[in-house]
Amino acid sequence: MSQYWMQSGGSATIDEGLSVCVDNNNNVYNTGYFTSTFEMSGQQLISQGLDDIYICKLDSTGALDWLIREGGSAQERALSIDVDAAGNIVITGYFYGTTTIGGTQLTSNGQQDIFIAKYSSSGTFLWVRQAGGINNEQGNDVHFDNAGNIVVTGEFSGTCNFSATTLTSQLGSIDIFIAKYDNNGNLIFAKQGSGKFSDRGTSIAIDLQNNIYLSGMFSDTITFSASYPNTIMNAAFLLKMNSSGNEQWFRWLGSGTNLNHGGINFDSNGINFTGSFSGSLNYFGSGGTTTINPPTPFNIYIGRTDLLGNLVFLTSEGSSNQIQSTGIDSKSNGDIVIAGNFNCKFDDFSALYGSGIFCSVGYEDNFIASYSISGNRQWVRHLGGKKSDFVHDLAIRHDSIPVYTGSYFDNYLIPAKFNQFQAYGILYDDYTNHSSSTNYCADNFYGNYVIYQSKGNGDAFINSGVNLQRQPLDVFKRTPGVCNRSFNSMFITDILGNPDDTLLTCAAGILSFQVGGLAYDNFLAPELIYSWNTGANTPFIQVAVTGNYSAVVTTSDGCFTHSDNTYLIASYQPAPLIADNKGINSGSSVPYDIILCAPDSVELSCTNQGSSTISWTGLPVGVPTLSVNVSGNYSCTLTNAQGCVQSSVVKVEIANPLANTILPKIKWVDDIDNNDSIVVCQNVPFMATVYDELSNPGGLFTQCIPEMTIAFFNIDPTTPGIIDESFTTCNDLFDSFYAQDTGNFNIFVTVQVIRSNPCGSDTMYVSDTLNILVNPATTGPLTFSVTAPDNFCPGYPVTLLASPPQNSYTWIFDSNGSINIGFGDTYQTFQEGIYTVTGIFMSINSFGCLDSMFGIFTDTISHYDQPTINLLPASGLVCPNDSVQLSCLGSSIIDWFGPTGAISSGANIIYSNLPGFYYCLQTVDTGCILFSNTVELMQYSSPTLIASPPSVCLNDSTNISVISSPGSVINWLPPLSGTGTSQVVSAGIYFCDVIVCGDTSNLSITINSYPQPAAPQITIAPPNLISTIAQSYQWLLNGIPIGLANQQIYTPTQPGTYTVMITDSNGCTAISDQVLITSIDEYQIATSLSIHPNPVNSYIQIVSSDANINLQKANFTLYDMQGQKINLTKPDFKNRIDVRYIANGVYFLEVKSGNKIATLKVVIINQE
Repeated sequence: MSQYWMQSGGSATIDEGLSVCVDNNNNVYNTGYFTSTFEMSGQQLISQGLDDIYICKLDSTGALDWLIREGGSAQERALSIDVDAAGNIVITGYFYGTTTIGGTQLTSNGQQDIFIAKYSSSGTFLWVRQAGGINNEQGNDVHFDNAGNIVVTGEFSGTCNFSATTLTSQLGSIDIFIAKYDNNGNLIFAKQGSGKFSDRGTSIAIDLQNNIYLSGMFSDTITFSASYPNTIMNAAFLLKMNSSGNEQWFRWLGSGTNLNHGGINFDSNGINFTGSFSGSLNYFGSGGTTTINPPTPFNIYIGRTDLLGNLVFLTSEGSSNQIQSTGIDSKSNGDIVIAGNFNCKFDDFSALYGSGIFCSVGYEDNFIASYSISGNRQWVRHLGGKKSDFVHDLAIRHDSIPVYTGSYFDNYLIPAKFNQFQAYGILYDDYTNHSSSTNYCADNFYGNYVIYQSKGNGDAFINSGVNLQRQPLDVFKRTPGVCNRSFNSMFITDILGNPDDTLLTCAAGILSFQVGGLAYDNFLAPELIYSWNTGANTPFIQVAVTGNYSAVVTTSDGCFTHSDNTYLIASYQPAPLIADNKGINSGSSVPYDIILCAPDSVELSCTNQGSSTISWTGLPVGVPTLSVNVSGNYSCTLTNAQGCVQSSVVKVEIANPLANTILPKIKWVDDIDNNDSIVVCQNVPFMATVYDELSNPGGLFTQCIPEMTIAFFNIDPTTPGIIDESFTTCNDLFDSFYAQDTGNFNIFVTVQVIRSNPCGSDTMYVSDTLNILVNPATTGPLTFSVTAPDNFCPGYPVTLLASPPQNSYTWIFDSNGSINIGFGDTYQTFQEGIYTVTGIFMSINSFGCLDSMFGIFTDTISHYDQPTINLLPASGLVCPNDSVQLSCLGSSIIDWFGPTGAISSGANIIYSNLPGFYYCLQTVDTGCILFSNTVELMQYSSPTLIASPPSVCLNDSTNISVISSPGSVINWLPPLSGTGTSQVVSAGIYFCDVIVCGDTSNLSITINSYPQPAAPQITIAPPNLISTIAQSYQWLLNGIPIGLANQQIYTPTQPGTYTVMITDSNGCTAISDQVLITSIDEYQIATSLSIHPNPVNSYIQIVSSDANINLQKANFTLYDMQGQKINLTKPDFKNRIDVRYIANGVYFLEVKSGNKIATLKVVIINQE
């Protein structure tokens, strides 16, 4: 089985995967919610309420191990899942009303309560705990610590009871909770973080000493045990607690415009964090403020603090369109992997490959990105489909392959090698394989994709299909050659795909709007909307009039729009008019056949040559006439001055004289015993043929009378109720007769056999009499009815009933091609569309004849439309003392849900000033509840000014940024101007007016100026490099910052050019002169160690000439050429270190024994 795979689950309604984790054996656990039914790998769950929880376990190859459901008659969602070292799992989330989890019934204390449930690795329920009060509470994240205890965080309002501990939110607002349980579900502690605005705990990480790291969102000042002052709304925080819940330190991030926190994780290098923001991002730590100010309006951030809260790095990626980072995890080597969503184009990622890459297939698409231990980007990948696709969580398998979960709403494209990808589901139903032989950009499988198709509104997925041997997703059709992945310009082309400002058509021309002369790859293309100046909305138009033609094409999500125009010259060459000297044709583009008797001939000519060039079959160009004495098809071609061509063809047949005399006879096919008598059923055909007794004495049915033109059958007109086809030819040797009346009849038939050709003709007659007995058989139309609703609930079955039931019915479903789907008077379906049923009634009567009647009925059934929420203002920004209008379009009963749970309103329109996520439910029929889209109201942020860096150093500058809400109007006052970030080079007080939500804020900031510090000096003290004393340090190798190299002393690990950048107490920096290290061996303290042999294969063998060095007690660290640390096992008893799992290349081995250090260069060449 492949290490790359994807699982999906769902039905016709909305289903989403929300959280994923991986155990020590690479088994994957996933949870989320589903509505109505949920199908995965042949197993099915049925919801007991509005939406229920699903939990599943997959093995390391993605195969489904088990799938379970939890829930009751109302709503439940599991928002987070984790697994411990023994394979036990825990989930948390929320529920309404009464629910059942693991057979235990829970009833909420008010509206929405928290649950925490634990299961064994086999899915066996162990225990469940509940927490809550009369308002709304939910668990957002849960993790095991290393002792098997469980830590959970989330949000609550009012009072919230955790066993015997009661928490009360400040001023009734939404506050943060963090609770810890032992492995049996007993509460250890429950604590809270409070403020006067909304605060939420969203993520948890646990280190090896069971210290707890809590992150989330807060506005204004927040208080845990200590208070942390803040004036920025909608900020993110990171709080460290010890295992007892006591606070250790607090850090936070702010962006006055917009900020969303995406998550945290722990690894041996520290705490990694990610999220999204607009404008500038400020990290407020113990050492001051770190600010990043990217030029792009929408950004994601990736950062790391060490376990003491010191910022190690903070970086960002940006785009001109909305992006968000929603999941984070790290590999065993310290690399960080994040996942998220983007709209339209992710600019920074697109710039890595070409303007045609990282363009969304439709609406929201997904990205996966990896960063080194020092925050340097390593790789990025793109996945997605035609509609909205969301990533909600990410985990890393122990083989370093990411697995992530979310939902997709149409199709989902995965670049794959088919022999290295395991697709779960039914081929051509759940997924298809799209194969292309294109070898492009060093990828032999460039055009190979697995394409999943959702079962309905939105399906859950668990994807472990990111194969770095494949290039990123590319929806354009590429031609082998130089690797160029630009977003191709779009052109109007002719039918051959030729683009030009002027096009020629010789008749009715077809103009297509294509991409760079080539269409998108049809299997991967986004949905496109076409608009021609003729009013057409198709990919091509057919036109025959000279003039200007223009078109605009837009992707259905509105992200990409292109236009083009062309001038069409319509030149028409009339078809040749053929004439002949026999008088058969006098000038026709569709001439009659010319039939002559040998040895005659005919002269052909064209009557409308005009100024065009003429050519005849077999003659040189320009010869106007053609003489023919051989049978064949002869073509005349005219070509006008614009190169337009038309041809006409005439058939010439040279016939031979007729053959000798024939002796025709009639043969009745159904008269098997040759007694000139048959028995037939009414309206059932019986047949006769005519044959030549001389050339075909047996009357073989396959042999025609020589040179027969036609044979006319004539029935005695006195014979009642007999009809026939009247004639036969050599192409159809049989004449069919039908008896419309019942009874016993003698029919007299005369056949006229005609033979003719240009050389002559003859006619002969033959007659025969047949006695027929006609028994009755009833035929005619069948009348029946079909009962079915016009609309039905997505995810629920609808029954179509045909009546009366005694008929035989066949059901056909028309979905881009008719499919026979069932038989019987009743058909049950989940699919909307066009259904056709054919009805047949048949029976054998007492005469042995078949009575039959036939009818057909067509009906169209559709799902109820999903409700849609619109916002006013569209940005969803909540201004002070104001609210946002939310309207849920629909005519039935409406139920609203927001960040505090259910909202008491049955109206289509509500108003809210509480930031968070909202959705509505529309009840359109008994038991039919439809989910709307989810929208977000965003918190107003007080505008402020931030300078990065905070001061101006000599010969340097600082950028002053306005941190404000979307839609703000910014006016800088002299000496500054403009509406964006301003750069200043001198000290002073700078002013800015910001208008947001109708109010004007007069802002100012004071910039101080300081001298630049003296350039630091580097002292070489083998094996160390030592800088002169400063406030802080950053060592660089070849101009690139070295991760975690922020101390006064640095020990080089590889050759190269080293510098150090220092920062003084004023934030001013200076950089040293370069120090060149040509060989690490120059600075070894111990020279008694060697590696033999070198290069090595599989094992590093260390040899020491110093008896005082105990290699069994020494510490070994391996570094690659980029200075990245690689973990090693201890030497075996032969002083060998196993490196079979390490990639081939050049490395540096650091050996530490007591106070002795040696760095040895080693070349690894592992061979099979």
